[in-house]
Amino acid sequence: MKLPGAASEPSYRWGVRALAVLAIGLGYSLVFGSHGLPLVRELRADLEVRSAEAYRRIETNAGLHRRLAELRSDEEAMEREARDTLGFVRPDEVVFVMGDPPSGPPSR
Repeated sequence: MKLPGAASEPSYRWGVRALAVLAIGLGYSLVFGSHGLPLVRELRADLEVRSAEAYRRIETNAGLHRRLAELRSDEEAMEREARDTLGFVRPDEVVFVMGDPPSGPPSR
């Protein structure tokens, strides 16, 4: 019920106030909420770590590709790899093992 002489407030002002409260709530949530700026910072830090790991792996893969190309094209490199890594020897070579004797009972 209206009192005579009382100023009536237009109904759109309630809508504007409701929108203002909603905007303030959304702004607060954006700045301080768990899905706002803290999450953005965390995701950026994670992105930096993952990017560094990806670039490191790319460099490793490039090095492996260069090494593989060298082994495929260079006989000496392939022989050196077989000797150093796998312990291969030629049939006419004699192998001398120098160092500490193996522990345990001697083999016969």
